[in-house]
Amino acid sequence: MRLVSEKCISMGILLASNLIMTSIGICLQRFLRQRNVNFLSTTQHIISCLTSGIFLGTLLMMIVPDSLELLAHRWHTMNIGYLFIGLGFFLICIIQDLINLYELYAFKQQVGTETQEILNSLKESNHDNRITRLITLVFALGTHNFFDGIMIGGQTKDAMTLWLVVAAICFHMSLVAFSVTLRLLIDNETYVRVFCAMFIWSLMGPLGVLASLLITSESSGLSLFNGVLQCLSAGTFLYITFIDMIHSDLMKKMFYPFVNSLLIFGGFSIFVLISLLHKYMH
Repeated sequence: MRLVSEKCISMGILLASNLIMTSIGICLQRFLRQRNVNFLSTTQHIISCLTSGIFLGTLLMMIVPDSLELLAHRWHTMNIGYLFIGLGFFLICIIQDLINLYELYAFKQQVGTETQEILNSLKESNHDNRITRLITLVFALGTHNFFDGIMIGGQTKDAMTLWLVVAAICFHMSLVAFSVTLRLLIDNETYVRVFCAMFIWSLMGPLGVLASLLITSESSGLSLFNGVLQCLSAGTFLYITFIDMIHSDLMKKMFYPFVNSLLIFGGFSIFVLISLLHKYMH
């Protein structure tokens, strides 16, 4: 019962951390609009690499083993958890492809219009395109955030594990909220619209926690469904870690060779040391 209460508290922490970083991003954008932001960009990249390593450690040492354990004895010849982890991975791939197809369709529709019509309605067209980008971005990030919430609500079995996962997710998602806020403002979105969009996105994490708690609250009757759901979230976590985070960080050429890899390894080592300390204390 105490663990459930702590998970409810984590819902508020998830929401608050994202909204705080969104507000900081808005204020910082206004303050630094006419100033050099190289230092800010460098610091942001270092934190991003470190959190990628933390997520990698979370995935390999906590999320995947716990997910597979839930479905370990559901099939005689194999652990079907591997299947659902793969399905979770491809679920996000399909969602991303659908978003890309929609953006491509919208682009072709715009290109197919008459040149004169584009010139006459340039301002309105740009406004519509910004709205489209805003909606698709919030939907894509919100999907990931929702599954992160499911992972917090369902994957964690003790308080220490819960707060380790919450800290890792808050650390990264706060950075994402900060980065997305700045990017949307660079695209000339209004402050009110950006804050509303980020508020909707921030709500998805707590909603994921709530959904997982409602399912796991009757685990005796829904244990199989709970295991499937958690394996799907593990597959989603796999996508986020390798495709959204590590690959993106490794492709950025901001430092000398191997620095990005070393930073990611540093984040991974931090999580490994924390996990070993946790096991030693217990």
